[in-house]
Amino acid sequence: MSETSEMLEQALASIFTRSGLGPAQRGAIWPGDVWSAVEAGGFTYFDLDEGDIGLEEIVGVATCVGRHAVPIPLVETTGLVSWLFARSGLDRPEGLTLSAVAHPLDDLRTEPLPGGDVEISGTLHRVPWGRRADHLVAVADVRGTARTVLLPRPAEVRTGENLAGEPRDTVLFDRVRVPSAAISESAGPSPSELRARGVLLRAASAAGAMERVLAMVLAYADTREQFGKPIRTFQAVQHHLVDVAEAAAGAMLAVRAAVLADPGQRLLAAASAAVTAKEDTRKLNRSAHQVLGAIGVTDEHELPAFTTRLWSWQGEFGTSRDWSIFIGRAALNKSLPSLWSLISATEGTQVGSPLGEVVPW
Repeated sequence: MSETSEMLEQALASIFTRSGLGPAQRGAIWPGDVWSAVEAGGFTYFDLDEGDIGLEEIVGVATCVGRHAVPIPLVETTGLVSWLFARSGLDRPEGLTLSAVAHPLDDLRTEPLPGGDVEISGTLHRVPWGRRADHLVAVADVRGTARTVLLPRPAEVRTGENLAGEPRDTVLFDRVRVPSAAISESAGPSPSELRARGVLLRAASAAGAMERVLAMVLAYADTREQFGKPIRTFQAVQHHLVDVAEAAAGAMLAVRAAVLADPGQRLLAAASAAVTAKEDTRKLNRSAHQVLGAIGVTDEHELPAFTTRLWSWQGEFGTSRDWSIFIGRAALNKSLPSLWSLISATEGTQVGSPLGEVVPW
């Protein structure tokens, strides 16, 4: 872990701890005091062009958010919005700017207007905290090329939530005029790049949440007694504890591997981290709830705030099946010298979308 990443995580953890987040606060749609504290600390957006903050630091922020189950769009603003502005060269406006997620059902249509402006209509799906956005940044096809566009506050928002109660809203635009200054001059990133970065950050948050769940079940198994001794002494409970520990360790290692991967291997590593986190979620959630039993599903306990988020994040930025198919197609790519060169990250072996494209994270 870099020194910058460590300092960021410590500062954020301090804010979250001082806020006294409990089950009720973690279920809130928008704990304003937490967001205000994060904003006052300068953690909501980063200038990624300066070079001090990179993928490792952003992943550290996402991990910290997951570890504390904080219901604010910090991962979206630091990890996606900041990145989209850095890639596009656009200026970020005042207010809360949030990011679309390149959902497969998105239907954002653009019509060229005189002077370089465009008229945009269509729908963006499952936008995190879309109801609170002053602006949205999205990837749209403008004159046949994927461009980053800065959109005003949506005129219509259909509110929705994921299983954890986090806002996932559908936003609609109807013939909204977007000036040329709000459209990136250069192409990219593509929707697939946005999904890949998003799924890696969700995997990082999941890994952080799994670490917290592991600590939770270990503490409970040490203090909860049955037949006069701690339940951790029973073989059946030990089996579940091992499952939780394995899942937490596997998810974190997969995320770290993606952070350390060479640029040419990063998309494959992100896909692997996504599949690992999504598969480990099933094992961890099942075993964690087995250890805690009935108390682990009550509103008064912290566990549901973490396990419901883990379930919710499984389907975001692509499902386990989507990314497994990507990995399988990469393994079958005939242009690679061998499967071993793909697995071992042989120098010069690049896996992108399509294969051979380096993901510039």
